[in-house]
Amino acid sequence: MSIFGNTAFRDKYRKTFILVILITGILSCSSKKEIEAFRAIGSLDSAGVRLEAYRNFINVYPKSDSTFTAIRQIMLLYMELKSEMDVTEFIIDQLYLRSDPDIRKLLYSQLFSQILADSVLPDQILSRDSSFRQIYSTPVATALMLFPYLHECITADSILNKYSRQFANFILQSDFQNINELRQLSKTVLSFGDPDLLDLSSRFLIKAVASNAGAEPDSTKIQNYGELYALLAWNAYRQHNWIYTLNLISQATKYRDLDYQYGLILLGAAQTKTGELNNGWGHVLEGLIQNPDAEKQSPEIQEIYISLFREIRGTRDNPERFLNQYRKSHR
Repeated sequence: MSIFGNTAFRDKYRKTFILVILITGILSCSSKKEIEAFRAIGSLDSAGVRLEAYRNFINVYPKSDSTFTAIRQIMLLYMELKSEMDVTEFIIDQLYLRSDPDIRKLLYSQLFSQILADSVLPDQILSRDSSFRQIYSTPVATALMLFPYLHECITADSILNKYSRQFANFILQSDFQNINELRQLSKTVLSFGDPDLLDLSSRFLIKAVASNAGAEPDSTKIQNYGELYALLAWNAYRQHNWIYTLNLISQATKYRDLDYQYGLILLGAAQTKTGELNNGWGHVLEGLIQNPDAEKQSPEIQEIYISLFREIRGTRDNPERFLNQYRKSHR
């Protein structure tokens, strides 16, 4: 007996066929409504009203064939309205959401044209973005891509702080474990010059320490520990946590000598803050002998030296002349 002679099958087939027709009709109506909505936006007179209409469109129809064009129009309208900071925020927020390669290229092109000398999007940026997204979620990949450039594309401190924390949390909560890049992210945070973000710098370093723990034992692993603990000690000092600074320096010395990362200077500076003024001063001078240009290369070390010099030798002597003579006599 043919299956089409089966009444139960015929009923089931008929219901399925009707359902397909209904869904097709609904999609057709929805598609027509979507096209009409998109076309209608172009007839709006006010640039601000058009901008909001396009923004509403990409929210209502996130997978529309017109999304690419709508996003491009939004960016152009922001620039027309001279809202550079708003377009930057828009681009970053869209990069969190959009996985379409063409849309991401459009967004990156606009963002990097503002901050890179070459203007046109370098191929390596797209390649790096693609590599990250093969391993990590879109928000994590975006955070890894953009974190190094935040300070260049965001001028308002409050917005910089907002995205720094958002990006950091995405990365820190992921399984990203590249020790060198985590160390660089920590350094990037310091370059922002915001004391309120010091905790982020340290959190990147702590994640790097945890990642290093899983590495194979070798000389690189030992060196990594020494450097990471020394960098954490500097951050603790910047946060005025003197005892913790000394503890971290002690931890660093298990892996590397204190001539690394200006370790002796940091040790001396922390000692002076905990009442060991003479010992601390001696270690600072010893560190400055080991690193002849330290105070010229680091404003932070310059400040440590000058402050201690004034405290110990008063205001009459010249700190630069004293240090030059001290170095000559201790060659």
